[in-house]
Amino acid sequence: MDAIVRRTTLVVRDIERSVAFYRDALGLTVFYDSELELSGHVMPIASAGAKCHLVIMQAKDPWIGMIGLMQVTDPPEPDPGPYRQRLSIGDIAFVMASDDARATFERVRASGVQLIAEPEESTVPKPGGGEIRMITSSFFDPDGYFIEVNQRLES
Repeated sequence: MDAIVRRTTLVVRDIERSVAFYRDALGLTVFYDSELELSGHVMPIASAGAKCHLVIMQAKDPWIGMIGLMQVTDPPEPDPGPYRQRLSIGDIAFVMASDDARATFERVRASGVQLIAEPEESTVPKPGGGEIRMITSSFFDPDGYFIEVNQRLES
């Protein structure tokens, strides 16, 4: 089987705030926007008949790299409490590429989310030898999902 990861769906507190963050700070566009009724058995969230709002955000590629944003609206999910402060087992780390990591970080800063690392230059080993130079920054999105943004530099 040839597996392709097309999309990851994030359960969010406020769909409008999340859409604005992924659109305005990270540059994704809305690919799909619909209100749906959940079956109660495919995705282990809410019960059969619950309503949700699903927005799929698209990156540069028309087929892969999409992020779904889903808010259960009726009945609403209980607030899970404080956002994460650090990653642990079971958490996820998104890595996104940018052609201008510093400008992306400034848009993220303006959005008011929790910042972790300002843009800094670093190197990582390249598969097969050598090094990759990059600028990397990181932060948590409005719902506490961790995101690293990097920009490859010419070697």
